[in-house]
Amino acid sequence: FVEILLTRSSALTADTSFEWEEFAHSINSQLLANFGNLFQRLIGLTSTRYSTERFPKPVLNERWKGFYEQAWKLLAEYTTAMENVQLRRGLEKALELSSLGNKWMQDWKPWSKEMVANGQANETVAILLCYLRLLLAVMEPFIPGLTTKACALLKLEFPDRLTCFQASSA
Repeated sequence: FVEILLTRSSALTADTSFEWEEFAHSINSQLLANFGNLFQRLIGLTSTRYSTERFPKPVLNERWKGFYEQAWKLLAEYTTAMENVQLRRGLEKALELSSLGNKWMQDWKPWSKEMVANGQANETVAILLCYLRLLLAVMEPFIPGLTTKACALLKLEFPDRLTCFQASSA
């Protein structure tokens, strides 16, 4: 987590100072509130509903179009920033991707009885699990080792290729 704080607070024209309060605020507001919430909820949903053999297959349909478009726009901005070694901007985009995933999980509520009853809970979990794999790969430069540990917890393949979230699926 120190990598994230140092990336966010690195000064381009002056010395950087480390502040414990800023560190705690960054961890609590950026990582735990968004990324941690998304990750924990998906762990909870998948551990109670699915074995690794029964993870639902993600299908990007019209209902997910807005999410998909926002995600690809942010991913393109992240990629550009990282290719240009703009680490602070890359981290900002990674955190925006995290917020987007958390927002969509909050909006769709795959844990609700209504979503389970109409069959949309499995679809939502499948899309968000795939999105989490993408998010893990995006966060890896800032939290080394995160992807390996998270994929082991969720029993997911390491996301060397994100075939479940390709542009052709929309």
